Amino acid sequence: MAERQGSELIIGGEGDDRLYHIGFGRREKVPNNMILVGDPNRVDTVTEFFDNGKVEGAVAHREFVTKWGRYKGMPVAAMGTGIGTDNTEIAIMERMAADEWNPDTQSWGSSVKRTMIRVGTSGSPQKNIPLGSLAIAEHAIGLDNTGLNYLHHPRVEDYADKEFGPFYTPGNRHAKAIFESVRALLGNALFQPYVSTLTPYVAQTIHAQARAHGFPDHEGAGVYSGITTSAPGFFAPQGRSIGRLGNIAIPNLQEKLAEILVPRFAGHGRPPLRALNNEMESSVLGRLNGEILGDNVGAVCLVIANRQEGSFISGEDMQKGIRKAIKVALDTLHSLQ
Repeated sequence: MAERQGSELIIGGEGDDRLYHIGFGRREKVPNNMILVGDPNRVDTVTEFFDNGKVEGAVAHREFVTKWGRYKGMPVAAMGTGIGTDNTEIAIMERMAADEWNPDTQSWGSSVKRTMIRVGTSGSPQKNIPLGSLAIAEHAIGLDNTGLNYLHHPRVEDYADKEFGPFYTPGNRHAKAIFESVRALLGNALFQPYVSTLTPYVAQTIHAQARAHGFPDHEGAGVYSGITTSAPGFFAPQGRSIGRLGNIAIPNLQEKLAEILVPRFAGHGRPPLRALNNEMESSVLGRLNGEILGDNVGAVCLVIANRQEGSFISGEDMQKGIRKAIKVALDTLHSLQ
């Protein structure tokens, strides 16, 4: 693809509006209801639930795979973003551009509101969250720096909290309390975590759908809503000490995360917020799409590892659990119409 718009937003040449990484543009008319998965191969698992299993369009470019069709008559797309907050940032930024850059007028058009739910796998730092549970992100602790490159306001100085304003969702008391808790627990870490917030009613709807699909509420191998943590890597960034690369910054990271307990403010009447699971994408989804672009965003992850117990789910149970999580997410998208 040839460059257009210089090096800032790389788009195809004359008559071609496809974005450089994701491989599609406005003309493909990719639906605004989306399931995001890290593993590109998992896109095909999502499409199995499409009406009559029919895929109406597909694009594959680099590690980004996107297919779309209908679910219960609702237009819906599935996108494989690849692993990590950096990959996710590319996918969701170019998805925004595909919707809002007008190739005919060579200008930005009106904003488009999307509904996007991440479905993934994760480990849990909590001993009492069994394998096969679903963890729903109300907030995400970003152990990455990707989200911090995007501001809610034009300047850092515009935040009410001049020192730590960009590090948590503006005006959200729970996000601020989570930030203060994780900052105190990590002490003089070599990096500064941030907290993003996903769309509250999307999280609530995912939880309700999970219960409707037979997952017990906050017990056993059930459905849990609270905090996810998003790391920029799988090993040391999640507290894994491996071989000759075993000297890591926070070797007791999982134990520290398990200590996070943030009471909800009056009127919520729900369990305290605690760190439910570790994954690698939701912090950026919450910051960019939820907080800044104003999309409806959610995340539901199957717990496939218990980090305190050192246990890992079987392959068959993992596939069954992923399919259940996908069905919960699709039914959530449908119910939000």
